[in-house]
Amino acid sequence: MNIKYKKDGIEINGEFLSLKTITEKCNDIAIKEKDLVLFTMCWEGRGGDVTERRALPIENVLKLQEILLGRRVDFGEIWGKHSEVYGDICKDTFEIDQDKKNVKIFLTKYPNGVDYNHSFIDAVTNNIMEMLDEDPDSLAEDENEELVDEIYALIK
Repeated sequence: MNIKYKKDGIEINGEFLSLKTITEKCNDIAIKEKDLVLFTMCWEGRGGDVTERRALPIENVLKLQEILLGRRVDFGEIWGKHSEVYGDICKDTFEIDQDKKNVKIFLTKYPNGVDYNHSFIDAVTNNIMEMLDEDPDSLAEDENEELVDEIYALIK
């Protein structure tokens, strides 16, 4: 087998495969084998939107929803002075798009499977870790480092 690496793809035995073609084929396989869906978390506000989108297996999305529902999130003054954005994550925060065409378009634009302007995942996990450092007794029974590890395992 003769393989030549090019700046925009590879040539195998004289047949050229572009990076775009390779990415599309890999995405098609990942979407099918992992049952990927597009998971969106969004809050709309006066100063703009707080949005996080991820391409994840449906089973991971359902577990993440279960973990995140009802959790307090504080993004701070993300839109400037006196623009504190905070609240509890509710069902309306989540949207699941199971249309494989939309997942494929998303992965083409964001090959790492993630796009956000402010991360709900990071806000929740940072809050848990800060509270563990400051006052571990103030946390709910299930809020601990193992929960943080579980959340990050679900988004990998």
